[in-house]
Amino acid sequence: MTNKLDIVGIGNAMVDAIIPSNKEEDENIKKSSEKQKNYDEFSIKELLDEINSLKKKLKFLENLLKKKKSGHNQANKLFKK
Repeated sequence: MTNKLDIVGIGNAMVDAIIPSNKEEDENIKKSSEKQKNYDEFSIKELLDEINSLKKKLKFLENLLKKKKSGHNQANKLFKK
């Protein structure tokens, strides 16, 4: 059952879409973001593995951001007055 709606906007639009939001999904996201690791209990190898994993995630997010910025810039050029 849908308890709330998410409002989605892209660029300068006030509202592009209103979509149903699942409360269970929101709770799962909240729980996953609240989980914190106790790095004091990690071995050196576990710490190195964690650093490498975070570097890969960061690189992925940086590339995704570049693609989104590029797409946004292209859209602005197309719709520029």
